[in-house]
Amino acid sequence: YALCLGKYMQYTCNYFAHPEEGIDAAEQRKLHHICKKLYLKPGDRLIDFGCGWGGLITFAAKHYGVEAVGVSISQEQIKWVKRLIEAEGLQNRCRIEFCDYRNVPEDRPFDKAVSVGFIEHLGLKMMPTFFGKVMRLLRTGGLYLHHGITMRPFGKFPPWRKFAQKYVFPDGELVSINDTCTELARAGLEIR
Repeated sequence: YALCLGKYMQYTCNYFAHPEEGIDAAEQRKLHHICKKLYLKPGDRLIDFGCGWGGLITFAAKHYGVEAVGVSISQEQIKWVKRLIEAEGLQNRCRIEFCDYRNVPEDRPFDKAVSVGFIEHLGLKMMPTFFGKVMRLLRTGGLYLHHGITMRPFGKFPPWRKFAQKYVFPDGELVSINDTCTELARAGLEIR
């Protein structure tokens, strides 16, 4: 993955300022964008569900001074992230947990929560469980940023759907923005 992804190992979209810009700058712009949308500030507790290679949690801890926790069920990604946290000297503000999101302890609330490219692996059926967990983990007034691939409601499936189901998200499901917003609201999240 390191051969085709940038420095921050982001699977999802990046924000390029111009066509000649390199991927590292585009990834960094995306990460700043997410952190600013979450209004991150020093001391905030942030949880990243399905944190991948740890680019967001280490970036947020380093540049925004948050206490960041990543949750993953990928042993290889966890090994990578632990090395990254140590290399960046972020052991006191950043950690990754091998944990199914449903088993994250609810005894200490988070100020902010984020999910980037994770919901596609859960699908519509698991949205109530996931969004309910997000609500229980957030302190009152906390923020959750939801970033996922979606589909148009009420339309035909796009021609690339079979390819995506076979090669991109073999066990995934793309859910319409209407259904996603409905499930977010049902869980008690105020959509902005």
